[in-house]
Amino acid sequence: MNRGSLTNGSPRSREKPQDANQREPKRFYLDSLRGIAATIVVATHFLQAFYPYAVFGGSYRQQASLESVFHRPPFSLAIAGNFAVCLFFVLSGFVLTTGHMQFQSGSRSRLIKAMIKRPIRLGGMVAFSVLLSYALLVCGCYFNERVSWLTGSQPWFSSFWTNSISMKAFACDLIFGLFSTSEVYNPPMWTIYKELKGSYIVFLYLVFRVHLKASQRAIVLVVLFLLLYKSLYVGFVIGLVFAELDRLPFMNKMRASRVVAPLTLCLGLLLGMQPYYIESVESSLTGLLATASRFGTGSYSMFGAILVFASVLSSVSIQRALDHRVLRYLGSVSYAMYALHFLLLGSLASWLYLNLCGSLGHFFATVVAVSVTMPVLAILSHIVTKAVDRPSNELSNWLANRLAHSGNWIHITSTFSIARLRGRVYRVGRRWS
Repeated sequence: MNRGSLTNGSPRSREKPQDANQREPKRFYLDSLRGIAATIVVATHFLQAFYPYAVFGGSYRQQASLESVFHRPPFSLAIAGNFAVCLFFVLSGFVLTTGHMQFQSGSRSRLIKAMIKRPIRLGGMVAFSVLLSYALLVCGCYFNERVSWLTGSQPWFSSFWTNSISMKAFACDLIFGLFSTSEVYNPPMWTIYKELKGSYIVFLYLVFRVHLKASQRAIVLVVLFLLLYKSLYVGFVIGLVFAELDRLPFMNKMRASRVVAPLTLCLGLLLGMQPYYIESVESSLTGLLATASRFGTGSYSMFGAILVFASVLSSVSIQRALDHRVLRYLGSVSYAMYALHFLLLGSLASWLYLNLCGSLGHFFATVVAVSVTMPVLAILSHIVTKAVDRPSNELSNWLANRLAHSGNWIHITSTFSIARLRGRVYRVGRRWS
């Protein structure tokens, strides 16, 4: 299949349509990368709760002298939660784009189906975690505030689940504001709300992409970057760029190189492992780090995510290392693990710590609490993936097919096609001129 580019030719003349039944092989190494990122987020949150100085530094209470070790690479990878989130968004932008760029025939119907599927695909796990969190809240099973006094993780850990919520307010949130209010019940869900909005940025680009030449696509991507570089949504734009670049012949030469990818990976990890949450670090950054720290909301974490993702795409060796069955499994349950870990941190882990810290002391109480909670998280992630995540995916596919096959969505989209919009804009412009 001839591949289009950002600089040469239009997609219509350079790209051959791919048969609807043919798909590019699934890139399992990207699932593994998502699983690793989710694990970093989990580690960051548990350290924030029990050893807050390791993550925040500054005025937070220091429980042990070794906590400062996490302020330096490679140990700082355990507190690189912001880097992991940036990596999530770059991954999503790339995967969503490549999933549709491989099809030229029937691309519009596939895109419409994707738009229908996305909120249902993401919403199943969000709804389940919100329901579970509300049940824990009503039953008084969150102990984070009491734990925060003992571990010194105030005000961060004590700021969650502070207010009681009526059944009526909960029902309204669940039905009318599932994504926008999910953070109240499950704090890490703020990323899923951004994930949903970022997905539609990708879909909007794909709607226009079919009708744009390669040079025009490059201009659109630059404009999107300039508009969004100060927000985490720029990660989706970077993913779009990687999806376009991945179709160029020079990427095959990059994959053959054994030098570029390891250097890019090391530099990306160095940037990503910088202790993002420690305020004092910002003032001490010099050179490249100081420049990267001014890169919008993501700061040097986003730069690190970009470089790490580039190294993964350009290295067959790294892809093979990530394509391990353990890492692939971790990626397959990563969404459930991400959605559940904070609820277990505020309930089970905090309860265990409260009951053990008096007799065992802070360190051993933390070890036991984490050692018990992690297997529970692993088991629940496996169960919830099968019972919630996969059915949500199947439901989204069924509903999208039903709506798309009804013809209504296709008719609406064809009526307001880009070609007709172009003509209307042109006529309005001529009228005003």
